[in-house]
Amino acid sequence: MADLRMVRVSKSYGQQEVLQALDLVIPEGEFVVLVGPSGCGKSTLLRMIAGLEEITDGEVFISGKKCNDTPPQKRNIAMVFQSYALFPHLNVRENIAYGPKLRGEDAAAIDRKIGWAAEILNLSPYLDRFPKQLSGGQRQRVAMGRAIVREPSLFLYDEPLSNLDAQLRVQMRTEIKALHNKVGTTSIYVTHDQIEAMTLADRIVVMNAGRIEQIGTPLDLFDKPETVFVAKFIGSPSMNMMPATCTDGMLVLDSGAGSVPVPASYKVAEAGKVLVGIRPEHLDIVPSGGFAFDANIVEQTGTDTYVYGSIGGIDSTVMFRERTAIEDGSSLNVMPRTGHLHLFDVATGGRLPEINA
Repeated sequence: MADLRMVRVSKSYGQQEVLQALDLVIPEGEFVVLVGPSGCGKSTLLRMIAGLEEITDGEVFISGKKCNDTPPQKRNIAMVFQSYALFPHLNVRENIAYGPKLRGEDAAAIDRKIGWAAEILNLSPYLDRFPKQLSGGQRQRVAMGRAIVREPSLFLYDEPLSNLDAQLRVQMRTEIKALHNKVGTTSIYVTHDQIEAMTLADRIVVMNAGRIEQIGTPLDLFDKPETVFVAKFIGSPSMNMMPATCTDGMLVLDSGAGSVPVPASYKVAEAGKVLVGIRPEHLDIVPSGGFAFDANIVEQTGTDTYVYGSIGGIDSTVMFRERTAIEDGSSLNVMPRTGHLHLFDVATGGRLPEINA
């Protein structure tokens, strides 16, 4: 296993700066997910770790050794791509064995590695099949098998599940996590899917426009987002955001749709402008008070109820972890649950300081 340290790492294509002086430390054995919208630079960062992209500025250390100029084949990494990248003319056994054979390893050792990988990844019944005879999930397991027999210091995953259907994605998430628990190799995983990030990661690195917005455990990011971007990106459905003014200990929505007390945990100046964030699942229907919510569309999933509408003309969502009878076009009053309001600075988008933070 290896640790990774990146110091002031930047990447530019001509005048276009793609990554801006990033600092990142990943300890041995950790599973870290890089998450963010398309174009934020997460795949470029992964390719720089792999040595597939040159570093414009800064330093990358793997196991304490600077590797800016180390070619990919000498970094002792294994990379799993979304396209599987299997050899169609080789069967599963031969695909997995390709790397060890290329390195001239002993035949008996190669057979042991194939058996070990096949057992871990439930591929033993398929060793004599060709890629075209496999499902998408089985092909991705073969790609992972080919990676683990290299016994790398780092596993790099570049959106490996994006070609799979929803049910297979859930299954493969479980298998990737189980593989990490068994093998324990330091892993860096890139995705734009925040559900994948939340379920897989020991820590998440949220990226936006070539910068790191926040690093933390999944629950840290969910419970204490440090910026408006992280607050809206982590969590599904997205967090509701509403401008408000602090007046006489109350947060009064600028839209006129209602008011609630300022949370005691926040240091908010009187008459201060703030952004109020509240997750859809932290709003409850009340007889009066709170916020006036106009329901436009109601979706029933069988277990949850999603209500899409507006609070004072601002698009908003309310979610109930149960079946709730609400009709399209109805008007409701909703109240944030105690301790679940998030306040952000209007100018910077940063989280306002809390007394006991």
